[in-house]
Amino acid sequence: MTNHVVDSSSIEVNRRRRRAKSDGLDVRKLLSMLMRYEQGERQVWQVVKVPSVEAEDQRHLHRDLETLKRERASTPTRIKGLLSTQGLQVTTLTKLPEQLEALRLWDGSPIPPGLRDRILRVYAQHTFLSQQIAEIEAERRAQLQTSSDASLDKIRQLMQLKGIGINGSWLLVMEFFTFHRITWWRASPLSESLPR
Repeated sequence: MTNHVVDSSSIEVNRRRRRAKSDGLDVRKLLSMLMRYEQGERQVWQVVKVPSVEAEDQRHLHRDLETLKRERASTPTRIKGLLSTQGLQVTTLTKLPEQLEALRLWDGSPIPPGLRDRILRVYAQHTFLSQQIAEIEAERRAQLQTSSDASLDKIRQLMQLKGIGINGSWLLVMEFFTFHRITWWRASPLSESLPR
């Protein structure tokens, strides 16, 4: 038995008039579209290509990296926002604990301890996220150097193009090229002699 998973947004509907809605009508419409699809009319809808468990598992590394980067990007804004409530600012987060000790309020008093502790907690979160990002990036580089997986080979090939780095090539291969049937271009002696 063959199951087709169909993208619901690709199912054709008549937009000129309001459509009656019932399960019976939906079943008849889907059945007629399935018959058209099986007879060779491939444009009737889009069949979703469900990735394998292994292919889906490969996507977690770069998705996790993107999530961590988004979370880390919000921490400097939070720190600056907390400091601005007291009319204070810092230019960099590299030596924030030392900078906090030197900062003074308008009347010369130090930053209140509750605010200082809260800023330090956000800073600790920033540092922890930076450490996790560095670990994932190191793991990704190690995979590129040691693994002989076909998708990692595609990433290496893409990285040879000018202007495409590890992030862009990893995203393209893991999210697009792995699940779509695309003829992968390989350099031939003729193509190497062509000007770029």
